[in-house]
Amino acid sequence: MPWSRGPVGDRLELMKLYESGEFTVTEVSERLRISRACAHKWIRRWKSLGEVGLEELSRAPRNSPQQKSAELVEALLRLKREHPTFGPVTLSDMMVDRAGVRPMSASTAGEILKRHGLVRAQRRRRRLVSGAGEKPVKIPGPGHTMTADFKGQVYLGDGSLCYGLTILDPASRYLMAIEALKGPEDAATRKVFERVFHEFGVPDQLLTDNGVPFCNRRTLGGLTRLAKWWIDLGSTPVRIALGKPQQNGTHERMHRTLGEAAMTPPRENRRAQQQAFDRFRYEYDVLRPHRSINRQPPASLQTAYRIPFRTRIDAYDYPEFLEVRRVRPNGVIKWMGDVFFITEVLAGEFVALEQVTDQEWDIRYRHVIIGTFDAHRRKIVAAAERTQKVKGISE
Repeated sequence: MPWSRGPVGDRLELMKLYESGEFTVTEVSERLRISRACAHKWIRRWKSLGEVGLEELSRAPRNSPQQKSAELVEALLRLKREHPTFGPVTLSDMMVDRAGVRPMSASTAGEILKRHGLVRAQRRRRRLVSGAGEKPVKIPGPGHTMTADFKGQVYLGDGSLCYGLTILDPASRYLMAIEALKGPEDAATRKVFERVFHEFGVPDQLLTDNGVPFCNRRTLGGLTRLAKWWIDLGSTPVRIALGKPQQNGTHERMHRTLGEAAMTPPRENRRAQQQAFDRFRYEYDVLRPHRSINRQPPASLQTAYRIPFRTRIDAYDYPEFLEVRRVRPNGVIKWMGDVFFITEVLAGEFVALEQVTDQEWDIRYRHVIIGTFDAHRRKIVAAAERTQKVKGISE
């Protein structure tokens, strides 16, 4: 047993030798075979507390989950019961008072929840690494970009299918809509966006995957009627690369939380599922602090988008130096003495061609480049093909 943890009698001998005045602290330490630091510690305690100071102090931590007041423990357990999918980090953030004082750490909250059987062991997730060469979408801050996707499909208790349309501001994490739809149909999806645009405004860009109704990979520029409408309103559709959901990682992470909290298990019918979505959205936006935005709820950062929503679409004036052509009802334009198919989605609309090289013209619909005319091959190709070729030359 170390001398410092030995009986009090050994320490009394130290005090007698020291107070006799015949020995220095160094000599006493050598005689009792202890360090000078140890001798000085017990001498300080002797002078301060007397013989009581020679007793070993408790080595239990000063702060522990067991020492938290019953009121704090009950407050934590009540929050957990109200929000069963929230973990100890989020719950401890929610307990911060108005003065910014945190009554318990996340680790303490975790220990308390564990003692009460309210912590679920989670499988360790493999870290996903983004592939080389990907260009992230630039999002300068809240009120600039919207992301949209479908969380589905799931079979409800009545046997019907449900697709959850979700619309998010990735900068503020504010979830603007979760709508239980029968499927990814254009008309129903547009109604949800109309409501969101009317309330929050139109974003500069709208980021989605390559699925319907956001994109049709068989049309020029991937245009669908929904994507065309976004362009008409002044927004720019932006799509992640195929097979790269991590390019929309914020939305994907929200979907994982949504699935655990409001879709497992699926509700009995669409009405009940929508009620679950509404509860989740309120918790996610208003109650839940997010570590990625300095432990604030998204509602504290949400801001309006700069482009106002208009029910009437105004005509678009192209610059005079561009070649403007009207898209015929069958989706073609006449150019260089021939006809070329654009897309029936733009039937009756005007597109413009801008020369970018000796043999190539970018095809624009309003402010968005949807394709490139290659005069050498007498063919309209995706705009990305021209971009990659020019990039290769410059390199």
